[in-house]
Parts: sequence; C-alpha cells; structure tokens
Amino acid sequence: MARGNIARRGGVDKAFGAGRNNTPNRLLGKLPELGKWVRLEVDAALVGLKAGSELNGWAFTQVGGTVHWDAAGVTSRSLSDEQKRSLFAWEQFRGKVKQPAGIKKLLDVEKAKRNEEQTKQLTRYYIENVHPDSRAMLAEPLKAQATLKQQLADLEKAIPATLVMEDRKEQRQAFILERGQYTEKRDKVSSAIPEWIAPPVKDAPANRLGLAQWLVQPNHPLTSRVTVNRFWQQFFGTGLVKTAGDFGVQGEQPSHSELLDWLALDFVESGWDVKRCLKQIVMSATYQQSSRVNPDKLAADPDNRLLARGPGFRLDAEIIRDQALAVSGLLIDRIGGKSVKPYQPAGRPVEAGRFRRK
Repeated sequence: MARGNIARRGGVDKAFGAGRNNTPNRLLGKLPELGKWVRLEVDAALVGLKAGSELNGWAFTQVGGTVHWDAAGVTSRSLSDEQKRSLFAWEQFRGKVKQPAGIKKLLDVEKAKRNEEQTKQLTRYYIENVHPDSRAMLAEPLKAQATLKQQLADLEKAIPATLVMEDRKEQRQAFILERGQYTEKRDKVSSAIPEWIAPPVKDAPANRLGLAQWLVQPNHPLTSRVTVNRFWQQFFGTGLVKTAGDFGVQGEQPSHSELLDWLALDFVESGWDVKRCLKQIVMSATYQQSSRVNPDKLAADPDNRLLARGPGFRLDAEIIRDQALAVSGLLIDRIGGKSVKPYQPAGRPVEAGRFRRK
C-alpha cells in the first residue's frame, strides 16, 4: 500500500498518483481541511498493481495553493528479508522455546506440507509474539484489542440469555430397549412417521419439522379430527368421540361420524381458523337449544350423546370468572400486557388474572 501525508494551505485538490511501467494513474478525492495534515492511502489493487509487481516510482501532483509534503513510503504485509531469516531460525530452534500447544502442532508440520492458513497463523504468531521489533510495535494495539474484547465479553454476559432448542449436528442413535433391562440395547431405530396413517411429505426432514409438516398436511386423517373433537368437548362436556385422548382401535366410535368429518374438513379448508370453527359451533342450533330435560329423555339418553338438548355440565372456575368479567365489561380482551392479581377474600389462594378497574 502506498502512503503519504500532505498539509493543505490553499485551494488544492487532493490527488494521489501511482505509476507503473511509466504509465501514471491518478486518483482524486475530497478536498482536505485547511491547515491540517491528511493521510493519503491507496490500495495497490486500485491502481492495477498485482502481487509481485515492482513499483518504479510515484508522483504527487497539486493544482494551485500551497502544499507541504512529508516523506512518502510503501507499507506491505510481506516480511522483510531480515524477518524471513529470523522466522526461519525460530522454526529451526523451536524446541528450545516454550510455545502454545496449537503453534507447536503447526510447527511440527513440514513446511512444504503446510497450507496457506497454517502458514498465516505461524507468521502472525511470530510477528506478534517473537520478533522483538514488531512485538514492541504491536504491543499497545494488541493490549487495546484485548481490553475491547474483554469489554465486549462483559457486555455479552450482562445481556439476559434464554434457552433455545435446536437440532443436534449429529443425530443421536436410538435403540429398542429390552423390557425391564433399560441398559440392554437391542435393534437400532431411526426417526420416521407412521406411513400407514398418512403418506410422508415429500422432501420433509426426519426431525420435528418434518413431523409437524406431516401432522398438518390436508390429507392427514387425525390432526383436524382430534382438534375439532376437543373443541366440541369444551362446549358440550363430551366430544363427538368420547375418548378424546384415544382415537385408536381401543377408543370409542364417534357418535356422529359425518358431523365430525364435516367439521374437520371445514377446519382444514378454512386455513385452520380456530375462531371460525368455534363460532360455527356456538352459533349452531344444537348448541343454542335449551338444556332442560324431562325424565323420559334423561332415561333414554343420560349423557346427551344424541344431542337432543343443549349442554348442561359444570364449568371450570376460570371460565365462570372470565364470563363474569366479560358480562360486567371488566374483561380486557387485548392479548399481552402485564398480569395483575385481582382482589381475593382472606385465606383464599390468589390466581393471576387480567381486569380493569373503573
């Protein structure tokens, strides 16, 4: 890199020229501030100088005004001949000087077999820690760098952290374990989905993401049905399939299979719109009918599996609380915000809730 300093005392256009093969190249920049020294630096690549090229001269040109120039020079990252000889001697007598384990391992590699990165690491260590002149020159910058790194590390430690789940780089091998002998590993098994329930998703990864994609594909027979069945259970006390946690062969058959299929299909086609699904259920004539029952109907259908009357069952305490707050206008339907503790009688456990005082 060529460099030079100038001080501007008049209307001088800052310029820097570098010549190669008697062909001058000129680079113009912004005008320097009056009365102040300005350092001019030009990368060799900008003027067409490639590695190994020889610089046979340069010129500083000014137009008008008064300019003072100091000594110009060339800076390079390549080692001088003296440094190269010193580096060679250091490599030869490395056994007599204590070295870090990583550097010692690199020195053990034959010079002809070292790659570019290994050579760069050795040269950097030599310049920063071995050669007396360069070590003295870089002592203060390296000290400042270490201080800044420590400040950055302290800052990062002060920032609150949270746990994040991510996939392992190498998948853990799973085994079928011998019953009663959990340390006895049998056959190896790998991640897969039960293809007899629904076909696999094309190009899906064999991890949690692939499982999620398989679960929510439109032709999956279980996900939508299980979901709308639980919604139905929230409003009627019993799902269309009574065994909401078991849709297998040991579970109970649906009381209204066509209704379950229709709700599940509509739920998927709506883009898994939960609000729309719930609205359809509560605005249906089946839900809005009276829950009064006479002795004959109670005897014929005690669990209301035929849906001949409205739902009649005990609600959870939280639902009653939210219903009372909603009717009174005290319930805040905005999601998010800081929770508060509502007033409670003495001796009663306090539950976190959200309300607005008027």
